[in-house]
Amino acid sequence: MRNRIIVLTASLAVIYGVFAGCDTGSQNSERSIITVSSLNNNSPGLVDVLCQGDSIFEADGTTVKTSDDGIVPTWIPIIFFNKPYSGLNPTESGLPYGDYVVERYTIDWTRTDGGTPLPSTDDQTSIIVPSDEEAFGYIRLVSFDSKTNPLIFDLNYLGARAGQIDLMTANITFFGREAGTDRVTEFQARLSVQFLDIISTECDENEFGN
Repeated sequence: MRNRIIVLTASLAVIYGVFAGCDTGSQNSERSIITVSSLNNNSPGLVDVLCQGDSIFEADGTTVKTSDDGIVPTWIPIIFFNKPYSGLNPTESGLPYGDYVVERYTIDWTRTDGGTPLPSTDDQTSIIVPSDEEAFGYIRLVSFDSKTNPLIFDLNYLGARAGQIDLMTANITFFGREAGTDRVTEFQARLSVQFLDIISTECDENEFGN
């Protein structure tokens, strides 16, 4: 088994941005600004490839156990904030134009090392962000299908690129609407992500990188 030292450098700091979630084409949809106030607990993403199941070694204590290895998606925590800024109409929670509903998000991957990025993904969600409040949730950063892609899967501890690290940026676009409207608006965030295989029996991907 390979020993690996994992170092998160300052260059991998979270770089998510904040954008207005409003449609300037209609006065009725300019009640609030939706922002991402925290993404992955303000830490870079760390994505594992294989989970080692219940144990790393066989009963002899030296042979690496592979029969219970598996792949699980990586989910990360996120906090949205709904900041009201228009006094033209009520923006209280529960009233039309007050709450905001995040309904969908896409992730487009980029990298600066000349390598091939992961294919884009498109996921559904339903997170209600009350007016002038924060809302906590999770989004799926890397799916099962993405982890079985050779770009990532070959990084597993028995794979062709075991011990190597891939660096990518997740460019996330969220789509949603103010309650009581059907006008879809969007806003963005970005996250620096390390892909590498960690020898661990911890299968709760929410814990990695936090």
